[in-house]
Amino acid sequence: MLPQSVPLFGVSILLVDDEPDVLAFLHDLLTSKMQGVTVDRADSGRAALERLAATDYDVVVSDVVMPGMSGLELLERIRSIRPDTPVVLMTGFSERDLIIRALRGGAYDFIQKPIDHDHFLATVTRAVHVRCLSCKVVEQKAALARHATELEQIVEERTQALRQSEERFRLLMNNAYDAIFYVDLTGVIQWTSHQAVVISGRSTEEMVGRSFGAVLTPETAARAEARLAAIRRGESVPPLVEFEVIRP
Repeated sequence: MLPQSVPLFGVSILLVDDEPDVLAFLHDLLTSKMQGVTVDRADSGRAALERLAATDYDVVVSDVVMPGMSGLELLERIRSIRPDTPVVLMTGFSERDLIIRALRGGAYDFIQKPIDHDHFLATVTRAVHVRCLSCKVVEQKAALARHATELEQIVEERTQALRQSEERFRLLMNNAYDAIFYVDLTGVIQWTSHQAVVISGRSTEEMVGRSFGAVLTPETAARAEARLAAIRRGESVPPLVEFEVIRP
């Protein structure tokens, strides 16, 4: 059983039936029992499609047997243009095959005539709730897509900024007067400045990937290894240290 009045503000329902008395009765039933609901009427499948082209209804309730376009044909058209709109079909016939065809065709539910008021209202209310949940899912997916796009943009901007920063760093390092070596914590050379190539007498390819100590004098190689060991232990070391490079 439904409460005397169900608040459904902003909900829109389309009734489709070729009998004016049925349309008027169902319209009055819905508007009296569902607060804030908007109920439109169409007296044929064609008229319903015209309304659906202009309005995204939350639920469509249609008779099955109508001249021109049947409710099953209308259901098929609605599924193609408004696939997320629940469609409730009504008929005075109790043919099992007809009900199965309607449900397989995508109908949300099937209501038998003569219409039971409470059953009709409960069915339409459930259809509205399903529609609302579907809309929320769509909105959440859209929000996630927007968030993903924003994150991609942020990553791209930061990546670009990092590339520019690295390029400026390389430019500064390559134009420095001193030989500069970039060494990892194991002491392996990862990058060399242009001046390092000039001073050491070795090409970048010859130095990158080799131990830093291989291009230093034995004394400074020992100091370099001690410095790296201190860094690996987390100890504080002087920011600038000079080493002597040996040429081949």
